[in-house]
Amino acid sequence: MQYVDVVRDYLKTYSLEEAVPLAIDYCIKHDILKDFLLANKAEVI
Repeated sequence: MQYVDVVRDYLKTYSLEEAVPLAIDYCIKHDILKDFLLANKAEVI
């Protein structure tokens, strides 16, 4: 699963403003783009 897939999955239940941070946390926890997201979390949001 990729970051975009995770966001799309969360969008089924949450608004975009809620889905993006949840997806970022999920990806960090599951080692998907972990280093990039840890360094650039604010910019991604």
